[in-house]
Amino acid sequence: MLSIVLAWTSLAASSPAQLPPEWVNRVPLGTSLAAGIAGIHVDPDGVSYITGISGASSNNNITTVSFAPAGSTRWSQIWNSPGSKPDSARGITKGPNGVIYVVGSTLGPNSFANLLILAYDAATGALLDTIQYSSDGFTSEYGVSIVTDAVGNLYVLGATVGDATDAMTLKFNSGGVLQWRQTWDGPAFGPFSNDSPVKILLDPNGDVLVAIVGEMASNHPDYVVVKYDAANGAVLWDKRWGVTGGDFIADMEVDAAGDVYASGIGIDFIDNSVRSSSAAAMERCSGNSTTRSTTTIA
Repeated sequence: MLSIVLAWTSLAASSPAQLPPEWVNRVPLGTSLAAGIAGIHVDPDGVSYITGISGASSNNNITTVSFAPAGSTRWSQIWNSPGSKPDSARGITKGPNGVIYVVGSTLGPNSFANLLILAYDAATGALLDTIQYSSDGFTSEYGVSIVTDAVGNLYVLGATVGDATDAMTLKFNSGGVLQWRQTWDGPAFGPFSNDSPVKILLDPNGDVLVAIVGEMASNHPDYVVVKYDAANGAVLWDKRWGVTGGDFIADMEVDAAGDVYASGIGIDFIDNSVRSSSAAAMERCSGNSTTRSTTTIA
């Protein structure tokens, strides 16, 4: 399967329907059962990096590629775990040390998934380090989103899967040593408490923000944003938003003042009927979570 990577020129307002690509580069990514591209990072100078899965459906590999500003391939790397086990990429970022970090999962020795971090030299694509994390060896865990701070610490959002699925946040130092671990378990009962990690960011103070689709006691999901102290993982605040149906946070950003913006879609029920099955809602809360505003687009 081929995934196509495109970069666009700026468009004139008078021709919104025209999307002429500035360049096109085709990369063999994806399998017969899964889409290929899992994440993208773009430098200010236009150098870009993508990661995703490739290979057979029974033996996914992780492919990471870098492109020059004009679209030519700078380097391409395929990571196949020892024993050719299934591997998966879900997120990518670049650290201040000129290192590209890919996060995902690989199968551990007990056939449970381990959270995986791959570190590549951004200039050459050389593999610098491989980090695997498992809480006990008999629990499946994976990463979906990764960020770094100014000194090279890594912050990863993922999930741990036991009787249900909980969101999991990890901090590693620049040497790959685990500093702290936090999990978030929604109030839904046991096997119905399947919480989905979405995105991790750092606010202007360096503290950690995570976006989660959290399963509530009503068995309906809500937007969840949790803020952790970057130094020790302590919960600074936990913000939730939802209506009578299901609300699925899809993205999150933070501004220079530390205010957080979360957006997604929801299903709102009135008198047991669906009012809107595709409403887009943006939730804004201040950096200390004390104020908020909500905008809904039906």
